[in-house]
Amino acid sequence: MFRRIFWDYNFEASRLMDILSEKDQGNTWFNRESVLIRMFERLSWYELLEIFGEKEIITILSDPFIQRLRHPALKRKYEVIRQILQGKTLSVSGWDNAHRKRLQNTILSHRWDRA
Repeated sequence: MFRRIFWDYNFEASRLMDILSEKDQGNTWFNRESVLIRMFERLSWYELLEIFGEKEIITILSDPFIQRLRHPALKRKYEVIRQILQGKTLSVSGWDNAHRKRLQNTILSHRWDRA
């Protein structure tokens, strides 16, 4: 698995495991958080769940961690996953506050311009 994720680095799997378990602090550019970010960007949800477990994933998925992910779609995905794991209520898909204004302007725009 590590070879698939870290194909462009020459690290031993044992060193990566030590960095993840915090036995090895790594260095300034390759530390536990950078290993985790790379794993969350490249592995499927089910692989991550098998590796870390639900409780560990809840502690990993903090706001700063999610913001460090590169792709906006992944940020949204893990934000929803975090809310589900924390037992929070999710808004109805597509009708939350973030989308209401956009939908109002596209679907119902003629209603707001009438005299």
